[in-house]
Amino acid sequence: MDTADLLAEARALDPDRTLCVMVGAPADRPLLLALVLLNAELARIPELVSEPLAGRIRYQWWLDSLAAAAAGRAAHRVPLLAPLAAAFAGGRLDPAAVEALVTAREAELDRLQPENLAALEAYLAASAGALHRLMARACDGSPPEVEAAGDVGIGFALVGLVRALGRERARGRVPLPADLLAAEGVGVDDILAGRAADALDRMSAGLLERAEALLAQAAVLAPFRRRVLPALLPARLARRQARRLRRAPAALPSRDAWTVPDLLWGRLRRRI
Repeated sequence: MDTADLLAEARALDPDRTLCVMVGAPADRPLLLALVLLNAELARIPELVSEPLAGRIRYQWWLDSLAAAAAGRAAHRVPLLAPLAAAFAGGRLDPAAVEALVTAREAELDRLQPENLAALEAYLAASAGALHRLMARACDGSPPEVEAAGDVGIGFALVGLVRALGRERARGRVPLPADLLAAEGVGVDDILAGRAADALDRMSAGLLERAEALLAQAAVLAPFRRRVLPALLPARLARRQARRLRRAPAALPSRDAWTVPDLLWGRLRRRI
């Protein structure tokens, strides 16, 4: 699988992050696409298995494969491991940090409802936030840039959570913090039955507000170096999506016609 194949796979599973990778430096794209694709593969495991044990076996396979890549024995049948193996050998990435992403994603198998917003953000920091930090490190990001990328990852994931609420409800899940539900005086059954639309809108608005606060926190460090922008530009996508969600809370907004020009403008100005 060459870069074009990695691009096709990543675009199919995570089109938004892939779009941001493609405005970055060509030399960095194979590694960044490999990270995006790895994260996407890990994130979808719970939807591909019928029981947690089968999922745990898959996550362990990824841990074993990453360990082999770190030892210079990347599996040829899993081409995304080749750029990671080269990054491990060249010191661009710490194998333990990539393996920690696998462990964090594995927690999704338990389908536990977060107790509060802090617990939700802790999970997102270890998953989406960790992915963006890895992307920033892969682009030789400075410590402040890596920290900003982590905030972007959490904010991006919070917006994604709100976007996915309709789909999750259809699957019988309400991945909202329990304390938010309690504060609104509603239960999971109320949300699933569609009896608490106003409460759901208020909780969604609160999550979007928190996401935008994290994105604004990251943005104050601008201007950023262009090389690290693939890890940071998803902030611009998340802001656009948050605005559209506020106008149509039940919708799953796709990109609008100004998405790509907006990303290119952000790259030009080195701002998110």
